[in-house]
Amino acid sequence: MAAAGVAFGLFLVVGVGGALLLYLLVRREADDTTRMTREEAHEQVSRERDE
Repeated sequence: MAAAGVAFGLFLVVGVGGALLLYLLVRREADDTTRMTREEAHEQVSRERDE
């Protein structure tokens, strides 16, 4: 029975830790994006379509 408890605890720690790690990685990637105004975005898309 103790082995089942250890397996459950390990599964719980890996599950919660993995979700937290994924959240932190996505948040860090989102911080590295460039911000632009709506007008700048429209100009960039227009230039890409012209190419």
